[in-house]
Amino acid sequence: MQWCCLSENKKLSRFNHPQIQHVRQLLASKSYRTTHREFVMEHKGRIEDLIHSQSPLLSGVFFLAGSAQEFEQCPCPTYAVDRGIWSRLSSLACAQDCLAVVRQPSFVLPSALRRLLVVDGVRLPSNLGAMIRTGVAFGWEAIVTLPHTVDPFHPESVRASAGYVSDIAIVEDTWDRICTTYPEMQWVALTPHATHRLLSFRPDQQRGIGLIVGSESQGIDPDIFATSVSIASLKIDTSRVESLNVAVGVGIALHHLSHIFP
Repeated sequence: MQWCCLSENKKLSRFNHPQIQHVRQLLASKSYRTTHREFVMEHKGRIEDLIHSQSPLLSGVFFLAGSAQEFEQCPCPTYAVDRGIWSRLSSLACAQDCLAVVRQPSFVLPSALRRLLVVDGVRLPSNLGAMIRTGVAFGWEAIVTLPHTVDPFHPESVRASAGYVSDIAIVEDTWDRICTTYPEMQWVALTPHATHRLLSFRPDQQRGIGLIVGSESQGIDPDIFATSVSIASLKIDTSRVESLNVAVGVGIALHHLSHIFP
C-alpha cells in the first residue's frame, strides 16, 4: 500500500534536499521554528487525525519509502524518503515511519478564562509536553509559558504531548502582563513545601482559576509571590518519597481542580 494524496508523492533521495534540511532545522533550532512558525510532529496517530480532518495546519508529511501507509486524501504535499536518509531525519531513536511538518497555531488569549496553567521556568521538554497533554485531557483552556521556559514546540515536548501541542492555546508572555490581563483570576502556586494543601482549596466559582508551576530545581520566581497568590502543595508521604516529578504533580493538580472547578 502507498500513501494516497491530492498530488503524487515526491521522492527524496538526497540528504541535502531543501525539504530534508528544513525538517532537520525545525528539529534542532528554536529560533528556526519561531521564524518559520512550524514544528515537527512524530506521533503517527495524531498525524493520521490531522490528515483525516483535512487540517490546514499540515504543511508536509514525510514517510519512509516502501512503508505500508494509506490515507484517502492528504491536504498537503507528501514526501517518500529513502531508507538511508530516514534514520538521519527523524529525532526518534526508534523512528516511526512517518512525520509531519505542522504550522504553529496563532493563539490570542481571550479576555476571560475559566482555567489557565502558567508554567515558569520548566526546562525539560518532556515535562512541559506531559503538562500540555494533561491540560488537554482535563479541559484546561490555555497555557502561558513565562520567560526561561522551554519551547513547547521542541521535538521532545511535542512527543511527550502525544502531538496534542496544537490542541490547546499556548502563549509565551510575562507574569506582569498576565496579571494585568486577568486581574480577577484566582492564582494558586503549586509548591512542594507549602503547609496549605491543594485538597483544601475552595475556589470562588464565579472567577477564573490560574495554576502556577515552576521547575523542580528553581521553583517559582519569587517575584510572582509579590502579587495575590495562594500557595498550596500536594499531600505525599515524604518519609517514603521526597517529592514528585513536576509533570506528575501538575497532572494531579489539574485533575483535582478540574473536578472542583468545572
